[in-house]
Amino acid sequence: MVRVKVYGVSRLDSGVKDFECEASSVKEVFDIFNSKSKMDEPVSFGDVIVFLNGSRTPKKSASLKNGDEVWIMSPASGG
Repeated sequence: MVRVKVYGVSRLDSGVKDFECEASSVKEVFDIFNSKSKMDEPVSFGDVIVFLNGSRTPKKSASLKNGDEVWIMSPASGG
């Protein structure tokens, strides 16, 4: 199982705080996240910042294994 945590505006807009799933890649996590989300438009990898086990991952094709943790974070915005 992979544990997924959602932060920031992505959490507020989607209504998803966290979940566990069977996924072999970050792309699969996004497919599952979008199926759980209450947003009309799906979130893509380029819309957010993604961390895998505490390190930022630049690839949606990054492989996952049992016990990994993925963070989906809204990009920071100034004000």
